Amino acid sequence: MEQKILIIDDEKEILDIIEIIIESEFSFEILRADSGRTGIEILKENSVSLIISDYSMDSGTGGEIFLFNKDHENVPFIMVSGGFLEDYKELEDFRKTNPLNTYIQKPMDEDFFIESIRKSMNDEADLLSTSEFRRLKIDHVLTFLKTNKDIYIKLSGEKYLKIVHAGELFEKNQLIKYQEKGEDYVYFKKPDFESFVKEVLSKLNKSILGSINLSDTVTLGAIGYEFVHSSLRDMGLTNDHVDFVNSLVEKSVSSLMENKEVEILLQSFFHEKGYLVSHTMTAIYISFLICQKVEYTNETSVEKLVFAAIVHDLGISDSSLSQIIDRDSKEFEALSGRDKKDVLNHMFTSVKLLENFKSIPNDVENIILEHHENTSGTGFPRNIAANRISPLSAIFILSLRVSHFLYFNKLSTSGQMFKKDLEENCNKGNFKKPLAALLSCLEKALKSS
Repeated sequence: MEQKILIIDDEKEILDIIEIIIESEFSFEILRADSGRTGIEILKENSVSLIISDYSMDSGTGGEIFLFNKDHENVPFIMVSGGFLEDYKELEDFRKTNPLNTYIQKPMDEDFFIESIRKSMNDEADLLSTSEFRRLKIDHVLTFLKTNKDIYIKLSGEKYLKIVHAGELFEKNQLIKYQEKGEDYVYFKKPDFESFVKEVLSKLNKSILGSINLSDTVTLGAIGYEFVHSSLRDMGLTNDHVDFVNSLVEKSVSSLMENKEVEILLQSFFHEKGYLVSHTMTAIYISFLICQKVEYTNETSVEKLVFAAIVHDLGISDSSLSQIIDRDSKEFEALSGRDKKDVLNHMFTSVKLLENFKSIPNDVENIILEHHENTSGTGFPRNIAANRISPLSAIFILSLRVSHFLYFNKLSTSGQMFKKDLEENCNKGNFKKPLAALLSCLEKALKSS
């Protein structure tokens, strides 16, 4: 008897993709739900071995499903979200409730997702054959396949019969006939399967980007972003502050989207919901908190920092490279030559995107160019020290460092050490005043943690 797995998401395409990935590796009976409430009803009537759920859904969140599961069967649970686990109060005992529970932060890596299923199933998942073939439901092939490939049916054991040849004129009726004969699955060789999955993801991304307008873009990435890090609340950020900052984000995005090239980059950027957007939005909020306490700043200063934050990493070709802060770090040293060059020069590419904008405030380009400099003069690209870095750039640099820290660490466990590092290394030149403002916010948060 096949183990049952429940997958829950309010987007059909996401459910399809999750199902495709799971069925390529495991022998599960997959149950699907398009909302938290529907998921709970399914759990009332079925015993499942694993639950995989999105967090943010209109009709019942992933948190509600977790609490229901916790009070009943408490089966392994994989939660998928763009936020931080600690920001969801109902998930505070998520890992303690069941040691096999796994939290995955978007964007989701396919290999990590598969490994998480194995881990959550305690390596007892029913794996499919390790042959060169991967199975796909005929329904999914009919829905998503656009480029013809070799398609097989399974006869017995490891015997397969090719029913569609790559390069032939592909008619869907060919597969429908096999479906009518009782075949649920067809098979692809592994390279063709991987190509198929890429096509599916590409289709999904294009459909999302093609339908996004300005308000949708900002809602996805900023105003409607799934979380405001709890530590920012402890640092003094209020709902009124969030509303004000988000209004500046919307205004800035509106101006930037006048350019088609930048519009495409922004749509992709705000849809990502991974490190890049989290890092940027958190840095904007921290910049605002600092500006509140520094006498030489005003609303225009915050607006400049918002523009700089949104654009500063748009010039980087691989979003994962945005996690590189210093060129003397082991992460930088591990990069290929091409990626190192990309990291060292992306600020120039980002600034170039602003060439034709007359509405961008003065100083924004300089903030972008200086965001990888540091107080000791060992940053890049210009190796300038604290007294030559502009005051607004100093605010932004400090904000980016705190944002990076909060993404990977907890203030409650590592905050004092981080604060001490800032005090020892950043209390110089034009960093002194914004650092004092930042430290007072951090001290407030540390007392609350």
